[in-house]
Amino acid sequence: MPEDMDKVRRIFKPIEVGVTALLGNDYPDFLVLYSVRRNKFHIYDMQKQVIPLVQGVPVGFTIRSANIEIGDYIVLQRKGSDKGDSAPNDIQTKMRVK
Repeated sequence: MPEDMDKVRRIFKPIEVGVTALLGNDYPDFLVLYSVRRNKFHIYDMQKQVIPLVQGVPVGFTIRSANIEIGDYIVLQRKGSDKGDSAPNDIQTKMRVK
C-alpha cells in the first residue's frame, strides 16, 4: 500500500537485498540465461558481472506500486490471492533482463 512505502524502504535499507534476492542460499557462481530469440545461452559470472549491478541500488516501487523494485533488474512480487487456496503472502522474485 502507498502508506507502507517508507516502511518497506526502511526494512530493506540495511541489507544487500539485490544480492540476497539473486544468490539465495546456494551462492551460485554463474547466472545462465537462455535467449529464445537468438537460440543461445548467455553465461555471466555472478561476482564480477551480476552482483555489481545489484549492490547498493535503491529500493523503489513499480508504476502502480504493486511490487517492490530493487534497482533496474529485480522485482519482488506478492504471489497468491486473498481469495482461494493460494497463500497470499508468498513472494516471487523476478529478474528483468536488459
